[in-house]
Amino acid sequence: MKSIALWYEPSKRAFATSLILSSNSLGPALAPILAVFLMSHWGWRGAFYSLVLPGLILTVLIAVYVSNNPQRPGEEPAGGAPAPGADAPKYSFWQVACEPAVWKSTIMFLFYNIAGWGFKSWLPTYLVNSRGMDMQTMGVTASLPFIAGIGGYLFGGWLSDGRYKNNRRIPVLLFQLPTALLLYLMYTVESITMLVVYQTLVGFFLTAALAATWALPVSSVPKAITGRAVGIFNTGGQLAGLLSPTIIGYLVDASHGSFDSSFIFMICCILISSAITMTIKTSTSDLD
Repeated sequence: MKSIALWYEPSKRAFATSLILSSNSLGPALAPILAVFLMSHWGWRGAFYSLVLPGLILTVLIAVYVSNNPQRPGEEPAGGAPAPGADAPKYSFWQVACEPAVWKSTIMFLFYNIAGWGFKSWLPTYLVNSRGMDMQTMGVTASLPFIAGIGGYLFGGWLSDGRYKNNRRIPVLLFQLPTALLLYLMYTVESITMLVVYQTLVGFFLTAALAATWALPVSSVPKAITGRAVGIFNTGGQLAGLLSPTIIGYLVDASHGSFDSSFIFMICCILISSAITMTIKTSTSDLD
């Protein structure tokens, strides 16, 4: 994300970010297929060791192609100009954390990602235990939101950089609120067919909102603090990953296996996130 801030102007950062985030859906969609293929030929140890290779390849590619500015590594900026950020002001950690766009986005992301993690981590269990799907059907059905999520990430970033680049709160709300509605329809609908439709749409709108959400800190703070700002912001999202499965598991257990209270909890978290989103001011200027 720091590299995106250095390489792209604010009006283009959301879509660039969404391209990266789309791998969060593409990776889980492809990994099981690849893992099964590798295990069938080399066993689980061979499949496990093979996971080293992508990291090594990416390390080389990053070292060669990713620099602190759009010039190739070792190339001087055009016209003898100083490298970007050379005279950037220094910010302490607490100055970054106290930026309204940073701490508000972090809290907003925390609540929204509680719903996101809850949906992703508990969907297979919900489909089997509450909807009576067999494992094979569940495997196919549970993959649909991830496939839809690829398009959601790209569309959310594109829209945030497009018509709403001067007010990035709008696409966040445009995707968050339908996500809450679709979660409600998911657990209240009787038809399995409509359940699959609603959960697939949740995958699309959930990730579209995440792409638009990531655009807030990436595009609303100076380049000099983007790395730390995104680090703080993402901490809120990762904290949600710690809390969400535990809280939802407790609610399911307390409800004797019913997921109704869990869905209500996720919907409330999204509504809280939306309320916080409306208080975030986004910059319309090209930040240094």
